[in-house]
Amino acid sequence: MWRLGLAALLCLLLLGSARASDFDWGLPDWMPPPPVPADNPMSRAKVELGRRLFFESRLSAPNYLTCAHCHKPELGFADSRPFSFGMSGAMHPRNTPGLANIGYLSPLGWVDPDMPDLESQALVPLFNTDPVEMMAKGMEDDIVRRLEADRVMREQFALAFPETEGRIDLMAIQRALAAFQRSLVSFGSPFDRWYGGGEPDAIGDAARDGWGVFNDPAVECARCHVPPLFTDALLPGVPRDAPAAAGPRPAFGHARTHDAAGRPLRTPSLRNVEATPPYMHDARHATLTEVLDGYRLASGAPLDAGERAALLTLLESLTDRQFLENPAHASPYQLTEAGN
Repeated sequence: MWRLGLAALLCLLLLGSARASDFDWGLPDWMPPPPVPADNPMSRAKVELGRRLFFESRLSAPNYLTCAHCHKPELGFADSRPFSFGMSGAMHPRNTPGLANIGYLSPLGWVDPDMPDLESQALVPLFNTDPVEMMAKGMEDDIVRRLEADRVMREQFALAFPETEGRIDLMAIQRALAAFQRSLVSFGSPFDRWYGGGEPDAIGDAARDGWGVFNDPAVECARCHVPPLFTDALLPGVPRDAPAAAGPRPAFGHARTHDAAGRPLRTPSLRNVEATPPYMHDARHATLTEVLDGYRLASGAPLDAGERAALLTLLESLTDRQFLENPAHASPYQLTEAGN
């Protein structure tokens, strides 16, 4: 189905990881689950706790911000603003990436090759000081006391971490947040139903033409946006062994492989890209049309109008509405209020 190189890449991602056999990922048969650290196995209780923490304002110093402040479920867990801001009001220097299929990717973030997994990444928004995000640095004990005072939180920690009798501490918070984000898998788009699900009418002729353009050696979209993740998943310049990633990344097209400071940038995924404007790490494009209008081939020539239209239709077919509208991804506090 997918190219052999991708299978090798996924095998490398899965090496040395453990997967809970009883966890229902909701994945199609053709897609393996993301790697799971042996010391943080998946469970439904842990994912549910992680979801509550993801929308929990008590993780921020002044009880105001949540993870969802910058990662909104209906936007593919991205942000509609060009740059998100934290408790100090300082803007983040790069556009907020979406979280769909984030569990497959390593390293994480736009530029940090030293952030290998979601457990370590969970500490960044909490304790970051450049820029300040949730302003939790130095507040660890206070945050734990806030959560311990909540009966529902105590019950959920007990269900998620029976091995520690529900102890509430920073490590448990990290692991629950990571489990929730690792569960955010998105492979239910019309494109998936067409290409992998045996539904020939799931997309139309224009999207199929776009798939041809996407894989055209002269256009080379698939060189960096490797299906089925539609990203090469690794930072350029970081050693890698997967055949799918062999060879240098192209220095053409409209993507930039480095930021203004010369740091390599990870290739963002194109899944749910229709729902995640603005685009590029510096948010310089408001629409996908702008992105395609500016794209250049290796020769320097632009895409023609037909190619741009076909690619746009293909990109729209990567929108997974079930993922964007999944109530299991929404705030549990909103659901509680709605139920009342």
